[in-house]
Amino acid sequence: MKHHHRLIFKALKDAVKWHLIVRNVAEAVTPPKTRKVEMETWDNEQVKIFLDVSKNSSYYPIFLTAINTGMRRGGVLGLRWQDIDFDNNIIYVRQSLQEVKKVGLTFKEPKSGKSRSISITPSLAKELKKYISNN
Repeated sequence: MKHHHRLIFKALKDAVKWHLIVRNVAEAVTPPKTRKVEMETWDNEQVKIFLDVSKNSSYYPIFLTAINTGMRRGGVLGLRWQDIDFDNNIIYVRQSLQEVKKVGLTFKEPKSGKSRSISITPSLAKELKKYISNN
């Protein structure tokens, strides 16, 4: 709804500028508040069940990394093996996989505009190493 208000406000503002109308009546209207939708999260039991069920999936390392690091989907999908420092248990987020209209999937800089590092648990590093050695 807030988007609609902005759109109408801008259209009327332009109409005033072009002398099509004398006043922007949208100035008298308070824009509606944006409702915040509470994010639904899993509890520990749900996470455990999900990981147990997906253990044999080829996507398991992706799921495990996302759950253990809290990384966004694009960040996890943008990871390369060279971005993981197994000696120091650190993941370097250097790129993100994004969907761009009329282009498709493309790698871009992370949202922050710069790379960042995330410490990972030894157990996650072990699982990722195991995946590499089996594939």
